[in-house]
Amino acid sequence: DWLFHCTRGNQERWPDETESHFYDSILIDPPSACRREAIDVLHRIVTQQRMIAQASASKHAYSVVCFSANQLNQLLRRRCYRPHLHRWDYEPYGIAITKRAAVQRGIRPVIYCPAGVGDAFPKRDQYRLHPSGKTYNWQEEQEWRSPRCVSLDTFPIDEICIFAEDSAVSRQRLSRCRFHVHFLKRRAN
Repeated sequence: DWLFHCTRGNQERWPDETESHFYDSILIDPPSACRREAIDVLHRIVTQQRMIAQASASKHAYSVVCFSANQLNQLLRRRCYRPHLHRWDYEPYGIAITKRAAVQRGIRPVIYCPAGVGDAFPKRDQYRLHPSGKTYNWQEEQEWRSPRCVSLDTFPIDEICIFAEDSAVSRQRLSRCRFHVHFLKRRAN
C-alpha cells in the first residue's frame, strides 16, 4: 500500500526560487542552473528533504503535493505528454510513501465531483476537490493530495522509497540518499 509521486522536468524556476536568484544562478553556473530534468527535480527533493506544495492542480487555487494510489507500473505505462500543460506526466523518477504514513501526515484522497458541486464541501476539503472530467476520466489517477509541503525528514526510513530509471546519472545523483533507492529497468525508446 504505497502512494507514488512522479517528478517531471521543470523548464522554469524552482517552486521556491525567486526570479532574481534564478537569473543569478544562470550567470554563476549556467549548466547547473539549466539542469531541470526529472532526475534533477528528484535529486533536489531528496537533497532538501522536502516536496514543495504548488498550486498547479485543477483550479490552481490551493498549493498541494500530489500522489497516486495506482501501482507504479500502471502509472509508468500511462506516461504521456499533456500539450495543454506543456509537460510530461508519469516520468520514471519519484518518491513512494506508505499509505499509512501518508494518512498520518494529513495526505488524503481526492474527491472527484462534477463541476459546480464543489461549493457544497467544507472549506477544509476544498484542496481535495477535482472535476470528474468529461473527455478524460480523472478518477483513474486515484490521486491523493497533501495541503502543505511534505517534509521527508519526518518519515522513518522504511516508510519512503525513492525510484529512478537506472542510469549512471541516476546512480550518481542519488548515491547519498538516506532512503532506499529502487532503480527501474530503462525503457526502450
